[in-house]
Amino acid sequence: MSFQIIGGRFKGHALQSPPESTTRPTKSIVRGSVFNICQSWIDGASVLDLFAGSGAIGLEALSRGAASALFIEKNHTVVRTLRANIEKLGVVAQVWELDVCTACQRLQKEGRQFDLIYIDPPYDKGLDREALLAAEGLLSERGLLFVEESSRGKEEWAQLPLQHLRWQRSRVFGDTRLQEFSRIQI
Repeated sequence: MSFQIIGGRFKGHALQSPPESTTRPTKSIVRGSVFNICQSWIDGASVLDLFAGSGAIGLEALSRGAASALFIEKNHTVVRTLRANIEKLGVVAQVWELDVCTACQRLQKEGRQFDLIYIDPPYDKGLDREALLAAEGLLSERGLLFVEESSRGKEEWAQLPLQHLRWQRSRVFGDTRLQEFSRIQI
């Protein structure tokens, strides 16, 4: 199965989805919505793609002018497909084959910050509370954090003790809900 980059310098390039049926690229309508929101500042941005899968979000960001992308994916088979997609586009990007929470802890210790963070855990698990809590401190002051989840589940984020994030809005695209957060200005 393949998908296409929908905007930027790699628009129309076909990339591969991982062979596993549990991993699917973010729908083009959802990617389009994310980058419509970010279009005024994505150029030069740093991107963190958590549960990266095929790399659809991070690669779309690089196509649209992001300066860097870090992909976090723990499934070795999926990482092979992700690396092949990066190589096909000829972009420079980092891939960490790690658990999301472990990666976020490491990034916190390094003092890293990102302008766009995208969290797309497997739909059958619902909201990955630990991942959202681990990632919230990595968002830059001007940045946005998005969580993609099944629209069939309850919106659980409101019960989380978020310290650095403010919920902005929720959008539904068929069976997909996209939650948008910004950093609380201190």
